[in-house]
Amino acid sequence: MENSPLYDDMPVLLTTLKRVYKLARIRYADAAAALGVSEMTVKRAMAGKGLSAAMLQRLCSVANIGLIELAELAKETIATGRPAATSAQTEAVIADPMIGMVYFLLANGWRPERIRVECDLDEIGLTRCLVQLDRIGVITLFPGNRVRLLRQMNPEIRDSVAAFELLARRIHRFFDQPDLSNPHLAWSGGVARLSPASFRIIQQRLDRLRDEAFALGERDFALPVEDVRWYVLFAAAKPVSMRELVSD
Repeated sequence: MENSPLYDDMPVLLTTLKRVYKLARIRYADAAAALGVSEMTVKRAMAGKGLSAAMLQRLCSVANIGLIELAELAKETIATGRPAATSAQTEAVIADPMIGMVYFLLANGWRPERIRVECDLDEIGLTRCLVQLDRIGVITLFPGNRVRLLRQMNPEIRDSVAAFELLARRIHRFFDQPDLSNPHLAWSGGVARLSPASFRIIQQRLDRLRDEAFALGERDFALPVEDVRWYVLFAAAKPVSMRELVSD
């Protein structure tokens, strides 16, 4: 393998393949059975130990992908290689709720077929979303509805006024006068006296809470449909005056 041009990229290729296995719910034991080898052999290969190009290709075949597609998918794991979407691209993506959802799920590693099932889309509906995202310039669409992500959403989405207003209206629709007694609504509240530095820490922790929710969703993906539901997550902190706090 040392003489292969893939050798230098092996760590990122294997990381990508592991993610593909995870999303497809393929266990090492499943791969071993499909290839007619021991589970230990698969584990060693996925760790890069004694891995040949032929074995890598066989491991890819278990997930029904080829080496070229694996290399394309591997580009997704290199954050510095994916520039942020422009304000115009961001606004175009979130202007249509379904297109925005498809992009969001693609950006979180979901494959198109999984998105089609989860979003209750037919093939025409899925293709329409992917074609539109390709036209916007945030993905490249390949035959067979295979995609490569080109742009990541700018974390400073509030820099785009139009994009922020669209997002804010949608969030507001779900959280305007919520029924706090609803057992399916998780919430917490309180008052704290914070410095600007402490407030920035709160912002960072809210981002981590969002990321943890995404990770838990990935963990629960294999559960039956009747055991899961979609949730909108909204957590916020805002400054108030003492007069506002004590007034009725």
